[in-house]
Amino acid sequence: MLKHLLLTWFICVVSTFILYDVAWLLIDYVEFGLYFFHQLNWSLLLIDGFLCCLFGFVCTSIDYFISRTDCKQHFQSNHLFMAKVCVFTILINFAIVTIFGYALLLLKITIYEGNFFKDLYYFTLVATSVSMVLLVIRCNHIIVNIMEEKVRLRKQLLNMQFDPHFLFNSLSILSELIVTKPAQAETFTLRLAKVYRYILHNKKDVTSVCESVNFIYDYVELIKCRFSNSIYLMVSDEVKECRGYLPSMSLQIAVENAIKHNMPQKKECLNIYITKSKNNILVQNSLCINGGRNLIESMGIGLSNLKEIYLLLCKFSPEISQTDELFEIKLPIIK
Repeated sequence: MLKHLLLTWFICVVSTFILYDVAWLLIDYVEFGLYFFHQLNWSLLLIDGFLCCLFGFVCTSIDYFISRTDCKQHFQSNHLFMAKVCVFTILINFAIVTIFGYALLLLKITIYEGNFFKDLYYFTLVATSVSMVLLVIRCNHIIVNIMEEKVRLRKQLLNMQFDPHFLFNSLSILSELIVTKPAQAETFTLRLAKVYRYILHNKKDVTSVCESVNFIYDYVELIKCRFSNSIYLMVSDEVKECRGYLPSMSLQIAVENAIKHNMPQKKECLNIYITKSKNNILVQNSLCINGGRNLIESMGIGLSNLKEIYLLLCKFSPEISQTDELFEIKLPIIK
């Protein structure tokens, strides 16, 4: 923080001094030449340097003020704060230079013959412009940081919702197996531990398509403990060789949705096809008679969260469609 403040002060001081001299040169190059090359006024040079340092201190102080945590919260909720910072900077700078000018008059200190106050206010105008540019850049930087933090926290919240959602469904299956198929309940528990271990260790926003497919194989084997061989999973070679990425757990959510809403049985196998079409991964499943209601209307928290996490990561959204025989989720591939 100290390094940033010192850098801000240095940039403000140097920029003010250089820009004022450039403006002076463009407006009155004759007087500028006399001042610098004929008869250098050391008193005026000293005052300019002092004022540059003072304006730099004001800019740095305001920078520190808007960087404080409590001020960030105020800034986040009020977009007029940037305008208030600029107005405050103008008032402070002109108040300082006015007090400074009158102090020189009271002390009867004459720097040079001419309209000293006019030149002093010109100098202040340049210094204030530099300060405002630096502070606006700082405010924009804070806005970006706040927005990135909000997105990060939102993604973290959604990921936290994915894990309990998966665990709740798995425990529901386990409780059913304990009653109906006690022997398979133990196998299911071991496979659940393996799958959930992956979920706990995978805290990335995105995972490769290949890694997602490998996890889906483990997940389907876990689910088969409940439905025996009533689930058929087919993954195309094109998907296995895809080099893109998907949001973490997105493929699992799509497959879980197919199983949850169809309840496969031995008499009617649930077919799940994972293929690639252009820049999308397609997850298609057949509709079982006992579970073939309109899945689009019955989307739960999983697909809703999946849509939101896509918008946060890449501004795209999964497309969901359904026919009389097929339900499809189109997952955009993240490059």
